[in-house]
Amino acid sequence: MSGGRCRTLLAVLSLPVLALGSGCAGEISSQERTLFRRTSLVRPGSSRDFENRYRSTLRLFVAEKAAQEQGSSGECSGVLIAPRAVLTAGHCVCIVRKLSVSEREALGKEAIAGMARRGDVVSRAESLRGQRLDAVLDSSRCASSAKVRTIIYEPRVPGEAEGSRQVTYSGTVRPHPRLELLYDDEGSVVWSSADLAVIHLDMPVKDFPVVERTTAEARVGEPIVMAGYGPGEPLGLAGERHSGENQVSWLRTLDSGSVEFVVAQQRMPTGHVAAHLDAGDSGGGCWRTGSDGNLVLIGIAGGNAKNGRGESLSVFTSIYSHEEWLSQQLAEP
Repeated sequence: MSGGRCRTLLAVLSLPVLALGSGCAGEISSQERTLFRRTSLVRPGSSRDFENRYRSTLRLFVAEKAAQEQGSSGECSGVLIAPRAVLTAGHCVCIVRKLSVSEREALGKEAIAGMARRGDVVSRAESLRGQRLDAVLDSSRCASSAKVRTIIYEPRVPGEAEGSRQVTYSGTVRPHPRLELLYDDEGSVVWSSADLAVIHLDMPVKDFPVVERTTAEARVGEPIVMAGYGPGEPLGLAGERHSGENQVSWLRTLDSGSVEFVVAQQRMPTGHVAAHLDAGDSGGGCWRTGSDGNLVLIGIAGGNAKNGRGESLSVFTSIYSHEEWLSQQLAEP
């Protein structure tokens, strides 16, 4: 998709571009807080998941074509968190709309009247101060249904093409009630909170692992693995599940109660280049390895960006900060 405004379904052929405001770690300069459009994916440094280690990461398709932006496939990723529940990014299933004049005026007044930062907490009002707001994505305009596809790669046989077993499921979309992404007049996200949605499947996914969710917040410096269906490397095939490594660079605690964590362009301790998000990866999982060696889900891929030096950043929504909402979703029929 072109580099114009992210409209209708952001899906991830146009990952949301963030202008990170106050509340980043102290070493982040003002230049680094200005992020620009387009970047990279779980690449470089990614690999296809032929061992099915991240098979709980599913491919997501928005079923309502009328809601999709022209030229977009409406594809994202998602994570199976229960036999009938898939967690994904809210911007994958909801639609951007223009702010009315009265809404822009109200947000402008809120920004002027808002309190300054309280410690390390990022204030919504402070983030909006001085911004020319133009559009919003929230839970008021979302697709009612979506489809997900499980993919199991078959063992590779020398001389034969790789095969896979795939099953498609349909479900009902339930966005987070506090989902909110606010855009400036250049199409950049200046505020993002609770970028999550759950898809309640009509039928349970059978014989498939359900992920373990974290019981602790992400930590600066900890290694993470991201997985999704973007093009990846080395072959650049969209729709193949890829994984890649990075490590948490800083956390953003928002006054809405949501927490985001950011991974920067860097090299891992092993010396290889860290991976990043790209088209198709939004809604995919971000994982840590537990003390028992099992994978633990800690975040959902939200979007990517570049800092003032042109370096890649990837942003994730912490699921620990939304555990109460997730528990409620899993308790509902």
